[in-house]
Amino acid sequence: MRRHAPTALNSAPSYSGGDGLGALGHVQRRTPWLITVARFVLGAIFASAALSYFWSLVFGWALLPVPITPQAMQFAGVIIKIGYLWPLMKAINLAAGILLIANRAPALAVALLLPVTVIIAWFQIFLNPLPLPLATAVLAAICELVLLRAYAGRYADMFVNDTCSARESTQ
Repeated sequence: MRRHAPTALNSAPSYSGGDGLGALGHVQRRTPWLITVARFVLGAIFASAALSYFWSLVFGWALLPVPITPQAMQFAGVIIKIGYLWPLMKAINLAAGILLIANRAPALAVALLLPVTVIIAWFQIFLNPLPLPLATAVLAAICELVLLRAYAGRYADMFVNDTCSARESTQ
């Protein structure tokens, strides 16, 4: 029998009283609410930033202008000059944001956004420590951590050493 890492959705006891909430009904009731809010907020942050980028490509002005320091602009300019990387990242952000908002494959969306969230957090801390962008990055990081914890069971198999089963399947 495979054991899954406990998550916010499967860590409470499975027995329930007459109300169907289980012994820890208040925890079970709060946890899905927290996950839903974190999922929606993270999806909204990334989808809106990506939409603003694509809007600026089409119309020449950003929907959500973000204050940026000269050092941060220099770094972002280098990434933009590469040509393909910035639009690819924004397309992934848009797709993952929509997946999170629609609650379709949210574990995949969180996995796609994790490296981007880490880069954005470091970028905002070291190159663009302005209040609004930094607060948004911190909020995104908190939502990402909540969702990583909630979907931990979905990632558990990635960390299993299955070299024995791989050898057996090739023989």
